[in-house]
Amino acid sequence: FQAIEYIIGFIFVIFVVKNERIGTIEYRESFWTGKKELILNGTPLKKISKQEFVYNINEEDKVTRINGNFLSGASVIIDGQVIQIVPKIGPFEILILIFAFFLPLICSSIEAFAVVVPLVGGAIGGLVYAAICLVGITFIKQSKSILAKFISFICTTIVSFIVGAIVGAILVVIIASLM
Repeated sequence: FQAIEYIIGFIFVIFVVKNERIGTIEYRESFWTGKKELILNGTPLKKISKQEFVYNINEEDKVTRINGNFLSGASVIIDGQVIQIVPKIGPFEILILIFAFFLPLICSSIEAFAVVVPLVGGAIGGLVYAAICLVGITFIKQSKSILAKFISFICTTIVSFIVGAIVGAILVVIIASLM
């Protein structure tokens, strides 16, 4: 398979794949809700369940099914053919994202570090770092080489620290103004 287009929107993650036999398959998934859409050769398919869509070939309605999602890897079954739309996430990618998520949380609990950089921790920090890691995983999945994946990981971790420090500083100012 060859993904010819990969877009990260505020609402949808969009993958477009060209298949020799089927044509152009566009898969959209909501980044926030998981809602899925499937477009075959420019025609949106009718959704009949969470994973199933109906398409028409030669005046005959056929059902297609999407397995997976943009995080774990998605494939679609069209006319008996399994087509990988979104690449599966590898163990290395999972490991570096777990590290990018937990490193700022761990650093936020170290008092000496928190004096220098007031990182946000707890539930708010977890939400902030999880959102950043979700965006980071889309870039890591897009990267082909290990070096590019590692650079994406470094950037995700740096952005986690910067956003965590900004949110932490804002919370310190808000709490200080309330006292």
